[in-house]
Amino acid sequence: MGTNILDALEALSDLQRAQSTQPYMSFGKWAGPHKAQHHYGQTALVLEYDVKNAMKVADILANEAGVAFWVIPTFTRNTNCYLFAIPLLTPIVTKGDPKRLASLIVEAVGQPGLTRDCYNPTYFFKMRSDSMIYFSDGQILDPHAAISRATGKITNLKKYER
Repeated sequence: MGTNILDALEALSDLQRAQSTQPYMSFGKWAGPHKAQHHYGQTALVLEYDVKNAMKVADILANEAGVAFWVIPTFTRNTNCYLFAIPLLTPIVTKGDPKRLASLIVEAVGQPGLTRDCYNPTYFFKMRSDSMIYFSDGQILDPHAAISRATGKITNLKKYER
């Protein structure tokens, strides 16, 4: 019997509560220490929003975009946040693609409160141990198709970042 990612994340959250520790995590594939040259793929696009805007983002991702995502309670820069991990059909391996894909989604969502640089493959997040993780079912995002469809579209992440 296999373990799905939600079970693994819940087990980690339970362990954190029991041990009062919060290790950092990422959805990157690594071949060595946490340095850009050791990163060789990203299996989920990460968008982290402050709690004030997160539920609106969840509603848009689920009901308008129709994509699958995990909602993970996090704590970043002295702020409670929610991280949206959008699973990808194929890993992102090209350097500029995570930022481009994030900018397309963030622009479509149109909500402020995005944690600066959270979409980068080297971004590590810290889960909060006081809340549950949940999965919203939907379509698995094809990063290459999404980027190809948006050729020539100009976006601006900075206006949404905090």
